Amino acid sequence: LSPTKEGHGAPAADRLAMARLLAKGLPKTSVDTFELARRRRTYAYELLRYARRHWPAAELWFLIGSDSLATLADWRRPSELKRLGRWLVGKRPGAPAAAPAGFTVRRLKGLFPDIASTGLRARLYSGAGWKPLVEPAVARTIERRGLYGTRIHEELARTLSPGRYRHTLGVAALAADLAGRHGFDPAAAALAGLLHDCGRRFDPAGMARYARERRLPVPSRELTLNRAPLLAHAYVSAELARRRFGVEDREVLGAIAHHTLGRPKMTPFERLLYVADIA
Repeated sequence: LSPTKEGHGAPAADRLAMARLLAKGLPKTSVDTFELARRRRTYAYELLRYARRHWPAAELWFLIGSDSLATLADWRRPSELKRLGRWLVGKRPGAPAAAPAGFTVRRLKGLFPDIASTGLRARLYSGAGWKPLVEPAVARTIERRGLYGTRIHEELARTLSPGRYRHTLGVAALAADLAGRHGFDPAAAALAGLLHDCGRRFDPAGMARYARERRLPVPSRELTLNRAPLLAHAYVSAELARRRFGVEDREVLGAIAHHTLGRPKMTPFERLLYVADIA
């Protein structure tokens, strides 16, 4: 678990399997499970300590993009990072490339692809083209295992009307775009957009029944469920996102729950999905 992330879009076993698939096609490459075995956040200096213990005579190089290079001095224990490893930097389009003082840096020729992992996950969640950006064997694993929203897409296409599903894809794409423009996680925004109307699988009577059975926090619940049960779909969608699709991110769940009626003091992320729902 990276210190900069709250979770992952795929189970550890699947991420390990995909990493091993990639390693098969690279000469003299292997996958180490040190971070998985720890089952907690791992900082770069801890990884380098481990590598130094296991390969005491090796020259250690840590590969990063130039977008990360600018923040390297802010990483945990920078003096230890300088001492333990050297830094191999791939340039990303538009990213700063100045190296912090004291770090041994070598720059790769050419450019990294103009997409980061969060952008790729956003494409998967929003249904945009993604297969050309990953190795074919990895793409097959993603589809076979239903990772990064591919299984969600299958279920939504089956349980929503064609028009509602098209709307869902539009909201997911717009939410991801807005997130990228305003400093939010595009993948989280796309996931919120993908699931914001999943409760529309029920008719209004079904929504009311579902909301009552689970005591969902619909404002003025009985009055709303009796007179305008369709308004409960946002709360039903948030509950389905959590129960059915395993979403744990509170920001994503909050944005889904409040994308229709809103609420006082909405968070910026909630407002983002509220606006994206115009798609």
